Amino acid sequence: MIISRSQIGKAVQAYADQLRGSPQAQPGPLPKPGQDRVVLSAEASQLAEARRLLQSIPEVRTDRVREITRAMARGEYQVSAGDIAEKMIGRMLVDRIE
Repeated sequence: MIISRSQIGKAVQAYADQLRGSPQAQPGPLPKPGQDRVVLSAEASQLAEARRLLQSIPEVRTDRVREITRAMARGEYQVSAGDIAEKMIGRMLVDRIE
């Protein structure tokens, strides 16, 4: 199964939106006039942290690209046609779901 970064982000955002409407968040004392305050549940804080970590993952794994490029230059990189077709079809299906 192929899961794209945007799909993960959408799932995390949907879950965070769901939690915002949840009665589990315990509001603290009311702020004084002229002050704004935001209180997040522990789950919402964990989701925010997970989202931050997901966004810090690089889009391209340069070490892996370098390794494959070197293998290709040496003529040692081999991929079966079936593997390529499987990845292409999987990507196409994921893109249609989005």
